[in-house]
Amino acid sequence: MSIEKFESQEVKSSSVQAPQYAPLANIRLDVGETIARIRTKWWQLWIPKRPPPPPKDTLEDATIIPIVKASLFSKLTYSWVTPLMVLGYQRTLQASDLWKMDETMAAARLSEQLDKARARRIEEANDWNMKLELGEIDPGVIKRIFWFVQALASKNPRSRRRSLEKYWREIAGRREASLAWSLNEVFGHLFWIGGAFKVFGDTCQMMGPLVVKAIINFSKERSASTEAGIPGVGRGIAMAVGLFLMVICTSVCQHQFFWRSMTTGVLARGALTNCVYKRSVLLTGRARIEYTNAKLVNSISTDISRIDAASQWFVIQGWTAPIQVSVCLIILLVQLGPSALAGFALFLLVAPIQSQVMAHRLRIRKASNVFTDQRAKLLAEVFSTMRIVKYFSYEPPFAQRIAQTRAQEMVGIRKMNNIQSANTAFAYSIPVLAATLAFVTYTKLGSEFDIAVVFSSLSLFQLLRQPMMFFPRAMSVTADAQNALARLTKIFHAETLSQTPFIIDPTQNLALQTKDLTFTWESSSPPTEVTTKQESSNHSFDDVQELLPFHVQNINLEIPRHSLTAIVGKCGSGKSSLLQGLIGEMRVVNGAFSFGGKVAYCPQVPWIQNTTVKNNILFGEPFDEERYWRVVEAACLLPDLEIMADGDLTEIGEKGVNLSGGQKQRISIARALYSKAEIFLFDDPLSAVDAHVGRALFHGAIGPLIQERKTVLLVTHTMHILPYCHKVYGMEGGVISSITTNHPTLPLQILKERVESLTEVQTKSEYNPPIDSQRKGAGIGKNSGRLIKLEKRSTGSVPWSVYWMYVKAGRGFITVPMIVASIILMQGSQIVNTYTLVWWQANTFLKTFSFYQVLYACLGISQAMFTFFMGVSVDTLSTYVSINLHKDAVLNIMYAQMSFFDTTPLGRIQSLLGKDIDSIDNQIPSKLSTVILTVANVLGAVVVISIIEPYFIIAVVVIAFGYSYFASFYKAGAREIRRLDAMLRSLLYAQVSESLTGLPTIRSYGKIPRFIQDNQYYIDLENRALFITVTTQRWLAIRVDCLGAVLVFFVSLFAVVGVSGIDAAQIGLILTYSTTLTQLCGVVTRQSAEIENYMNAVERAVYYGQTESIEQEPPHEIKTTEPPTSWPEDGTICFKDVFMTYRPGLPNVLHHMNIDVGANEKIGIVGRTGAGKSSLVLTLLRIVNFEGMITIDGVDISKIGLRSLRTKISM
Repeated sequence: MSIEKFESQEVKSSSVQAPQYAPLANIRLDVGETIARIRTKWWQLWIPKRPPPPPKDTLEDATIIPIVKASLFSKLTYSWVTPLMVLGYQRTLQASDLWKMDETMAAARLSEQLDKARARRIEEANDWNMKLELGEIDPGVIKRIFWFVQALASKNPRSRRRSLEKYWREIAGRREASLAWSLNEVFGHLFWIGGAFKVFGDTCQMMGPLVVKAIINFSKERSASTEAGIPGVGRGIAMAVGLFLMVICTSVCQHQFFWRSMTTGVLARGALTNCVYKRSVLLTGRARIEYTNAKLVNSISTDISRIDAASQWFVIQGWTAPIQVSVCLIILLVQLGPSALAGFALFLLVAPIQSQVMAHRLRIRKASNVFTDQRAKLLAEVFSTMRIVKYFSYEPPFAQRIAQTRAQEMVGIRKMNNIQSANTAFAYSIPVLAATLAFVTYTKLGSEFDIAVVFSSLSLFQLLRQPMMFFPRAMSVTADAQNALARLTKIFHAETLSQTPFIIDPTQNLALQTKDLTFTWESSSPPTEVTTKQESSNHSFDDVQELLPFHVQNINLEIPRHSLTAIVGKCGSGKSSLLQGLIGEMRVVNGAFSFGGKVAYCPQVPWIQNTTVKNNILFGEPFDEERYWRVVEAACLLPDLEIMADGDLTEIGEKGVNLSGGQKQRISIARALYSKAEIFLFDDPLSAVDAHVGRALFHGAIGPLIQERKTVLLVTHTMHILPYCHKVYGMEGGVISSITTNHPTLPLQILKERVESLTEVQTKSEYNPPIDSQRKGAGIGKNSGRLIKLEKRSTGSVPWSVYWMYVKAGRGFITVPMIVASIILMQGSQIVNTYTLVWWQANTFLKTFSFYQVLYACLGISQAMFTFFMGVSVDTLSTYVSINLHKDAVLNIMYAQMSFFDTTPLGRIQSLLGKDIDSIDNQIPSKLSTVILTVANVLGAVVVISIIEPYFIIAVVVIAFGYSYFASFYKAGAREIRRLDAMLRSLLYAQVSESLTGLPTIRSYGKIPRFIQDNQYYIDLENRALFITVTTQRWLAIRVDCLGAVLVFFVSLFAVVGVSGIDAAQIGLILTYSTTLTQLCGVVTRQSAEIENYMNAVERAVYYGQTESIEQEPPHEIKTTEPPTSWPEDGTICFKDVFMTYRPGLPNVLHHMNIDVGANEKIGIVGRTGAGKSSLVLTLLRIVNFEGMITIDGVDISKIGLRSLRTKISM
C-alpha cells in the first residue's frame, strides 16, 4: 500500500472500534509521572511559551494521523510529526496523544488484502500443479537437455529421462503459495519505491568523492600558482556548495528508503499478526497439538518481529548493495585504471566466504529457535498454573528446567553474535585492505602517487565499507526472516475448522439430530505412512487399541425442540467428550449431526475473561437492563455482587483467579442464559456449587428455559433432577448404553408444567432476593473494583542505574576494560593507517614505497583484529547480561506472592520474557557494537581534523549545539513512545493469549468474528506507537544529517579559502574524514537514542528482577527452624485467632478463625460458595499471608520454610 494512496482516500480512522468488554486496564494505562516544560525566562528560546494541551480523555478521542493531509515537503522532512515531538518535549506523552491509524493502514484492511493475495497464489499454485500432473506443462528445452546429459551415464538413458521428468512433475516442479510474494503483492508498491530512493541516494553519495577530488585539485592549483595568479575562489566555493547539496540529497533519499521500508515492516507485522491469529482461532484439535498456545504467541511475538526487522535490510542485500558496489567500481576504474581491479578482486573473494558464514549462522538460528520455543512453552505452562506449582513447591525443579533450556538457547545466541562480530570486523577491514592492494598495484605500474586520486579513491573504498558492513547484517536478518516465514507458512498450512464448527439448520424438526456419529480426540499430529508401519510392526492389536485416543462412538441422538434431556454416566464414560464433539472440538470420524438453532455452551471448567463481571455475562451482546438483572437473579449471583468491591463492575483476574469455583460456574451459566440461544449445552453445571444453590439454579435458571421454548441438553451427576427430564441417555465407555424416556405416554407439556410448578415453589422458598439487590449489585466503576494492576511505567530518561545494572549483570569489571582497550587500539590503528597516506605522499620518513605499503597494510589488519576483539568483548558482556537478567526475572516472578499472578496478566509476563528478552539477546548487542564503533570513529575524526584545521573546532561547537537541541527533543518524546509501545504490545499479547485459552467457549457461541475484530483493534493500538517510532527516527536523522552537511560545507569552505595554509594532502585527509563524519554523527545520534529506547526492555527486565519491585514469598528454606524429617507425625492442626485477606486493602476473608483438629481425625468443611472453604486451605499452605498462629504438631508454620511446609501437605 503506497503512502501516496492516502491522499486519494477520504480521511477515515480505522473502522474497528474499541472492544466494549475491554477491561479498565486495557483502556487506562499508567500515565507515570507528568513532567511539563514551559518557558519561564526570555532567553529560553528552545522551550515553547504556551503550556501543552492536556491528554485526550480516552484512546478513542485521539485524532487521525496527519500524514494523510501533509504536504510533499512535510513528508520528505517528516515535519508533520513535529507537533508530537514538541508535545513530548513539554510533557509526558500518554497513549491518547498518539494519532489513530488511517483506514488504509488498519490491520483489518491489510490482513484482508493479504488473505486475498494468498488465496490467489494458492489457486495459481494448485492450477499449475494440476496441469503439471496432467502433462499440460512442457519442461522446456533447457531442462530436457539437462536431463539428456544426466541420462547419458546410465545404462538405460530413455528410462532415466522418463524417471527424471516424472520426479520433476511429481516433486521438483510443484509450486507452493509463497507468503513472501503475497506480502510483496500487498506492500510491494511502498517497499520498492523506497528501494528506488535508496539507489538514487547512493548515486548522489558516490558523486561526493569526485567533488572532493576537484577540491583537492583546486587547492593544489592555489598552492602551485605563483605568477599566473590565485585561481578564483568562487569556483572553490561552488564546489563546497555542490558537496553540501549532494549530502542533503543523499540524506533525503536514504531516509525515505528507511522510512518506507520500516513502515512496510510495521504494516506487514500488523497484517501478519491478524492473519496468524485468524488461523490460530480456527485450528483443529490435531493442529493445536503441534501449535500450542505458547508456540503461537511466540510466533506472533518473535517470528513476525523478525520479518518486520528484515524489511529495511532486504533491499540492501537484494539489489541496492550490488548497484552501489558496481558504480563505485566504475568510478575507481576511471581514476585508478586496472589497478582498481586488484582491490575489487578482494571483494569478490570474500563475498562467497560471507555467504557461507551467514548460512552457518542461519543453521545456528534454526537450532536455537527450537530451544526458544521450548522455553516459551515451558514458561507459559509454569506461569499459567502457578497456583499448582506453589501448592507442591515445584519451583526448584521448574526453575532448573527453564535454566537448562535457556542455557541451550544461549549457546546458539552467543555463537551467532560472535559470528556477527567476526563478519563485521572482516567487512570493516576489507575496504582498507582493498585500498592497499589497489594503491600498491597503482604505484607498481608506474603511476604517479597523485594525492587527489588517492584520497578520492580512498573515499570511494570507504563508501564500500558501509555496504560491506551492512551486507553481513542484511544477510543475517534476512536469513532470520526466511526462517520465520517458513515457520509461519506451516501455521498457514495447518488444518483449520470453518468459523461455524457445526451445522445449524433452523428448518429441521429436531433441536439436535445425530446419525451414527463417532468423535475422536487427537493424541498426536497426523501420522505418516512410515510411522504407521512402524507402529503396526512394533505393537500387537491390543497394544494399538490402548494407544488410540478416546472415541465417542455410534451416537444416535434425537433431541426434540423445547425439551430437557439429560446425559448420565460414571466419570470417564464420555459425557463431556460428547458435548465437546458437538461444539466442534473433536474430530468427526463418521456420521453427521446438526442443530436446529443457535447454541450456547456452558463448560464444566468455566472460561472467565479478564474483564468485569458484567462484560463476562454480556459476552459482546447488547445490554438489555431488564433481561440482564433477570439473568443475574436466576444465576444466583446477586448476593455475590453485593459483597464485591464494585458490584458487577468488579474486574475479574485472568482465569477468574479472584472468584470461587461456584462463582465462576454461575457466571458461565449467566452468560449462557443471556445469549438468547435456542439450544443450551450444560456440562455438569451444578458440580461446583452448593446443594441448595444447585437446586435453585436448576429450578430458577435451567428449568425455566423450557417455559421460554428452549432446548436443554444437560450432562449431570445430580440424580434428583432426572424425573424432570424428558429423556435420559446413559453413557459408558464412549457409547450410549441406555435411553430412558420419562412416561412415554405423558405429553411434553405436562413435563413442562411439572418443571414450571416446581420452579415456582423452589424459587419462592429457597431464593428470594430483596427488592434493592439489583441496586446493591450494580457497580459504579470505582477503582476498588479493579483487580489487574496497571503496568508500571517509568518516565523521563532511562535512569543511569539501569545502565549500571546492565554493566553489572554483564560482569563489567572484566568486560568493560577489555572493550575500552580494544577501542583505543582500534582507533589508534585507524588514525595512523589513514595518516600513512599523507606520510606516503610526502615521504616523511625518507623510506621506499614498500615501507609505506607494508605499514598501511599492517595497520589495516591490526584495525580489523582490534575491531573483532571489541565485538567479542561486547558479545561477552551482552551474553552475561542476557543470562543474568532472564534468570533474575524468572526467579523473582516464580517466587512472587500469589497476589502478583492474580493482578498481573499472563500476556504481560510473556511480553517481558518474549519480546523484551529477544531485544536484549539479539538487538542490543549489535546496536551497542555499532554505537561504540561509530563513537570511536567520530572522536578520532574530530581529533584529526581539529589538529590539522583548528578553525574546525568553531564549527564543531556550533553544530554540537544543534545536535544536542534536536536530540533532546527526540529523546524526550521517543523514549515515552517506545514505553507506550511496550505497554500496548503487552495488551495485544494478553488478548491473544487469553482468547486462545477460551477457544471452545468462543467457538460454541459463534464469537470468533468478534474476537478477530478485537485483535485488529489491539494491533492498530500498538501500531499507533510503532509507526510514530519509525517516523520520529527519520525526523531526527534528516535534521542531524542537515547539520552534518553544514559541517562538511564549513570544512570544504576552509579548505578552498585556505585560511590555515594546509597542503593538499592534509586537505584530502580532512575532507575524507569530514564526509564520513557526517554519516557517523547521524549514526551516533540515532543509534544512541535507539540504545536508550531498547534499554526500556532492560529497564523492564531489571524491574521484574528486583525483589523490591515484586513482593516475594517468605523464605522457602530456613535452616535454623527446619522441622524433623518425620514431621508431621500426628497431624494435629491448630488455628489460633487467624485473620486472612488476599491483598492489602481488601476486607478480611477469614475472621477470628479458631480450629483444633486432633490426631488422625477426618474433618469436613462445609459452607456456601464464597464462604472461605478454599481460603482456609490456602492459609494452611501459606499461599496467602495471615495474622494469628497456625501450628501443625505444635510447630508454628510461620517459622519454617515454605518448602518444608508445602512438601509435607498434599493438596
